[in-house]
Amino acid sequence: MEQKKKTLTESDGKYTWDRFEKLVLARGRSDEAAGMYCIDPMGVQVSRRYVKGQKPEHIPISSYPDFFGSFDDGRGFVFDAKTCSGASWPLNEDKLKKRQYDFMIKRAMFGEVCGILLHFNPRILKTKITDPSTWWIPVFYSHPIWKDYDSGLKRNITLGDCQMYGISVEWNLRSKGARVPTPDIGAVFSVLRRSSSKRVRNHLLSPTAR
Repeated sequence: MEQKKKTLTESDGKYTWDRFEKLVLARGRSDEAAGMYCIDPMGVQVSRRYVKGQKPEHIPISSYPDFFGSFDDGRGFVFDAKTCSGASWPLNEDKLKKRQYDFMIKRAMFGEVCGILLHFNPRILKTKITDPSTWWIPVFYSHPIWKDYDSGLKRNITLGDCQMYGISVEWNLRSKGARVPTPDIGAVFSVLRRSSSKRVRNHLLSPTAR
C-alpha cells in the first residue's frame, strides 16, 4: 500500500505570504500596545484599466514595502515581509520590486532601519523535512548582498546568506493569552537600536551582537 504523502501546514511552520504578513502585523500591534514601537502597513497604489463598454477595473500595484513605523525616539523603520518555499529566495522583479528596493535604500542612507523579513517554509526532501526559519536581512547600499545585487552578481538569497548576514528571528507567544506564535520582530529591533546610527546603515552584525 502506497504511503500517503505528508502535507505541511502552519503547525509545521509553513505559511502563505498573506498569512505571514497578518501574523507580522498582529505581533506588531501587540508590541505597539506595549509601547515598544508603532507600526502600520503601507498603503497600496491602484491603477485603472479601461475597456470600452465595461466598468473600469482597479488593479493594485506593489509599489512600496509592506510595513513602516517608528521607535519612541522618532527614528523610523521600513521592511518587507516575504516567504520562500524553495532552497533560495529569487531576487527578481516578481519577488522584490525595484521601486520597493530603492525606497528602502534611500531611507537607509538617512538612518532609517530597513530590511527584509524573510521566512523559509519547511520543505519535504527525499530523506528529511527541512526546518522553517525566519531572518531579518538588513538593506543598505554597502551591504555585501546588495552590492552584488546592484552589480548583477547576486540573483538569490540563500539560507547560508541569512546565516552569515542576517539576524535569526524567533517565533513565540507574545503573551500568556496568545494562542498562535508570531515572529518576535521586537527582539530584532532591540538589537538594531543598540547599534549606533552609522552602524545600522553600514553594519555587519557580529554573532556576539545578535
